[in-house]
Parts: sequence; structure tokens; C-alpha cells
Amino acid sequence: MKIQTQWSNSLLSLRNMHEIIAEKLKGKKVAYLDYPVYFNIGDLLIYLGTEKFFKDYGVNVCYRAEASDVRLNKVEDCDVILFQGGGNFGDLYNRVQDMRER
Repeated sequence: MKIQTQWSNSLLSLRNMHEIIAEKLKGKKVAYLDYPVYFNIGDLLIYLGTEKFFKDYGVNVCYRAEASDVRLNKVEDCDVILFQGGGNFGDLYNRVQDMRER
């Protein structure tokens, strides 16, 4: 029973963090960049969870693009830029990092 209580408390803590993030996005136009178009099950699951978060909290994602197809004029129309999570931050993945820096 103790493990189940710890698990429930962890999930509640995560839900509270999601609510804090969602509140900061409320009323904002969001660009979601670098969603995965490749086969990496971890990144695909992160993407699936992110899309569920957007739906559950009514996040206004007005622009989505994968890393090689970002149109800066579309991003400029948004208030917030969100990037796909995962392990491709930094200089090992130049194409994606260059896109973020632009």
C-alpha cells in the first residue's frame, strides 16, 4: 500500500506542475517546434503526452512544425515557443540546434 500511495502522490505532484505550466500558457498563441518525424519510441511518447497536455488544458497551438520545416514568419506570430523534449539539445544535433538558435 505504501508504494501505491507514493505513486499516487507523485502523479498528483506532476499534475500540479502541469496546471502551473498550463496557466502560464492560458490566452497565449503557442508555436510547438521540433515534433518527431522519425522512429524513436521515447520521443514519440513524449510527443503523444505533449499533445494530450495541449488538448486537456485547451492550449492554443497556432503553429506546429518539425525541425527542418520551421517558418520563422509563423513563429513570430506566436507569443510562446515550445520545443519537443528529448535528448537532442546541444551541439551533437546541429540541424536542430541551429533551428532553435534562429
